Amino acid sequence: MKRFVRWAFLLVGLSCWSGWLGELPAAERRLRVATFQSEVTLPVGHWLYRRPLETVETPLLAKGIVLECDGQRYVLCAVDWCTLRNSAHRMFQARLADAVGTDPSRVAVHCVHQHTAPSVDADAQKLLQDTEKPLQRIDLAFLDEVTKRLAEAAKQAVDKLEPFNQVGLGTARVDRVASIRRLRAEDGSALMFGLQRLTQTRLLWLPVGLFGLAGVLLLI
Repeated sequence: MKRFVRWAFLLVGLSCWSGWLGELPAAERRLRVATFQSEVTLPVGHWLYRRPLETVETPLLAKGIVLECDGQRYVLCAVDWCTLRNSAHRMFQARLADAVGTDPSRVAVHCVHQHTAPSVDADAQKLLQDTEKPLQRIDLAFLDEVTKRLAEAAKQAVDKLEPFNQVGLGTARVDRVASIRRLRAEDGSALMFGLQRLTQTRLLWLPVGLFGLAGVLLLI
């Protein structure tokens, strides 16, 4: 979320105050925002890491915002996948850009990177298909469908753009969320690093984390 907020500040700031669009009086600048989301869950039976997907506990989503400054649009999108690589990533950018009427360079697509979600590389899949024993790690037809559905959601968001004039920041405590951490004892020695299993009771009772930064756009 912290990175997401930084992107928002960067894109809006550059477009409105860096001179990309020329010097405009503050009273003439117009900022608008809209949100969108679309489901990106793999279908049951699709390959997921070591075996086919059997059940879906929680649907995976792609969520984003469309930012507009003086008619120029930018897209920030976070996908509930582990990774999104090469041409698959560019496909997301291109289709979102086309949907909102902007350039792909103004579209930022990031993954949440949870390890129970797909890791998608369309180029690697094409190489696998050319082998003697083709393997399917991502259904390219599914990828095509997902990106079209997401683009349509972004396109509809453009009709719902609302003006805003403030960006609010807040904090929240991270509670019971697994992560890669370096835990140290009072003498400075390392108790745990990386993905070691929590087999020691004393590690389980250590503080769970720091405060996370959250952001929200305040509408007017």
